[in-house]
Amino acid sequence: MTDHAFEMIKNPEGLSLEELLNSYKKSHLLDIGESLAVRLPKSWKKGKLTEALADKIVEQAQTIYNEVLEQVIDTLPDKEQTVYQLDRLDSIKGLAPLIRKGFFFAAETDEGYLFIIPSEVVRAVDSARGVEAPLVPELLKTSESDREPLENVNTHQALNSLNKWKNQLISIYGSYTSEHLHSIWNRYYKEELTIEEIEKLLSE
Repeated sequence: MTDHAFEMIKNPEGLSLEELLNSYKKSHLLDIGESLAVRLPKSWKKGKLTEALADKIVEQAQTIYNEVLEQVIDTLPDKEQTVYQLDRLDSIKGLAPLIRKGFFFAAETDEGYLFIIPSEVVRAVDSARGVEAPLVPELLKTSESDREPLENVNTHQALNSLNKWKNQLISIYGSYTSEHLHSIWNRYYKEELTIEEIEKLLSE
């Protein structure tokens, strides 16, 4: 384990989930299985371990860890982008538990550090959207004409979601903008919030 509390990949040869997992030593693959509460025989060859782990990671991305993964992925500026260049690893230290479980990966190249989100994980999270109740059910009126003023709406859950996204943005990028939170919110919820409403929520 590194000083950053997660294992690093050196010069990854591929970006698929199985290719990234295959970059780890067999002993670390077994550690990932243990962190996911998945029993994997030590006698299995590395290729079989990698394949079994990839299946379990996708399965748990759709179920047990779906909500937390969804919150992280929804903070990304472009969901089509799965690799981010980092100036320092400290910017993703808050994601260490998810990296240790194999949902995300950190890599070191000749150019610096990379934060990698396998496309299989993104698809697994997307496939589960709408299965569970949204984080902020019926928070705002669906009709613009009868929307209540913000001060008259129960905003506890909205504030909770916005703060989680804000903290994830700061963890990954070192900062956040109200515009980015506005984009995330309105992509995820049918009931829109304005930038001014978001700023007011976060200032309370």
